[in-house]
Amino acid sequence: MKLEVSYKSIFIVLGIAFWILALIKLWSIFILIIVSLIFMAALLPTVDWLVRHKIPRLVAVLMILVVVLGSIAGIFAIVIPASISEFKDLKDHLPDKALELQNFLANFGIKDDLQKEAQNIDWNRLISGGAAISLGQRVLEGFLTFLPITTLTVYMLADARRISNFVYTTFNEKQREHGEKLLTALRLVVGGYIRVRILT
Repeated sequence: MKLEVSYKSIFIVLGIAFWILALIKLWSIFILIIVSLIFMAALLPTVDWLVRHKIPRLVAVLMILVVVLGSIAGIFAIVIPASISEFKDLKDHLPDKALELQNFLANFGIKDDLQKEAQNIDWNRLISGGAAISLGQRVLEGFLTFLPITTLTVYMLADARRISNFVYTTFNEKQREHGEKLLTALRLVVGGYIRVRILT
């Protein structure tokens, strides 16, 4: 039996393979754009409100950026000292807490020398230079991920009218309706969540 494959079928298969490969290679860029769109949809009503109150669009976007970055810095300023204090407290009181847990478990017939295990923890190894470097690398990776998302979000907020015109000229009416429903849902759900978090 002879199998015949048309040129059209070959091109379709090659085209699908090309798009799958492109999606795999460009996946991280798609994720950055999608996350930026979510943030843009969430913050756009606030920017539009400021613009309606006679604040230039770029100034409004920069004001929102300062508030968001200030909120994040404030969270870190509160969380990091508290975490360091909790860690010191854990280090100082772990053997006593382990003994309490050991006595509690002994009531159920579970016997283990938790206090000795707690006393044998090598805290210097846990707080070594390697751990600090690893933490520094993770912080740097987080910053390098956050930077392009922030930049794209600021651009999209500042240039929302041109992006909107591009969408209206590129996509048909049905696609635009789906896009508007999605953006409305993002504004209500994600936008409301982000705005409440910024205020609290």
